[in-house]
Amino acid sequence: EHEFEPRHVGALLRSLQPSPCADRLAWWLAVRSCRRRPRRDWQLTPLAKVFTDASEHVLLQRTALVSAVHRQLRKRHIYVQDAFNYFDHDGNGVLTCSELFSAFKSLGLQMPPASVHAA
Repeated sequence: EHEFEPRHVGALLRSLQPSPCADRLAWWLAVRSCRRRPRRDWQLTPLAKVFTDASEHVLLQRTALVSAVHRQLRKRHIYVQDAFNYFDHDGNGVLTCSELFSAFKSLGLQMPPASVHAA
């Protein structure tokens, strides 16, 4: 299948913004069902953002958040893996919403709990 660069996904997302995510996905699955080639899970492709994010604004917010986290980690001379291990309090290899909220708070990033849950 074709791989799409972030700028292409952004352009597609801008053009489809008026359509609800559910309608976009239904159309994609209907079109894809006509293909004879093996199908990859849509959630594992770069196009997943087109079916899960309402607008490009969501992508920009996520990118800005990731940049802010990286900036704060660099400022403190902390590697990403070390930070992850530090905030993974239960050591299960996954950050829960409360662990993520704690991480953002300790890095000085003000995030409402609802936003952390959506991230």
